[in-house]
Amino acid sequence: MKKIFSIILILSIFFLNIEFVLAEDSCKYQSEIEECWEANKSGNPRAIEDFVCPTVLNKEKMTYNIILDKKFKKIDKEANEILESLEQNKDLCFWEKKQKNVLQCEDDIYKLFQEWWVFDQKYQAVLPEVRAETVNCVWPTWVDKIKDYFLNSNKVNQLIKFKNSRRLKIANDFMLLNKQQVRKDNKKKFMQQRRTQYDSVANLFMVNLWYVFRLAFKWVNKTKHPYQG
Repeated sequence: MKKIFSIILILSIFFLNIEFVLAEDSCKYQSEIEECWEANKSGNPRAIEDFVCPTVLNKEKMTYNIILDKKFKKIDKEANEILESLEQNKDLCFWEKKQKNVLQCEDDIYKLFQEWWVFDQKYQAVLPEVRAETVNCVWPTWVDKIKDYFLNSNKVNQLIKFKNSRRLKIANDFMLLNKQQVRKDNKKKFMQQRRTQYDSVANLFMVNLWYVFRLAFKWVNKTKHPYQG
């Protein structure tokens, strides 16, 4: 009986080791998972800067969140580049050089970041890939344990909603700042133009004042009018 029990135990360990090796071979995130695991054990997961290391000593959930963060980072970068472009291109929606009218700009921003629109759909589209790659990174016998975690998408949806709502607010703030800056620039340009016009008139006035002064002292015969040949 002891011999049978020993054989069963050895076989169990053997198959578990095979599962572990297969999971490692098919997983593209093994180094990140191990780094996060060690960081959690040392109590310092926030020290990792390359990816979000969740504060949890549960490898299935840890794996899922690391892969989710990696996939979302690509979309985050695309969204942030749009915000940077909006910040830097202050003439995009305002004044003479504008490429779009204000209503079109607001509509485009709304469609990018509002719930159920462009970036919401981009995040939702990668979730099946996140789940598939998570399965590749855990032991096959653990897949059933994380099914409920996959299906509970409320936290993920809240994360997506938070990302997009913050970007929508930032985009609207950039629009407001751009409008104020362009208005300030145009006011400055207007004042410079008026100052240039005033300088021209002042110069002409001084020339004619000098001619009148000479006329009063009867110097006209001796001095030509500045606008005569």
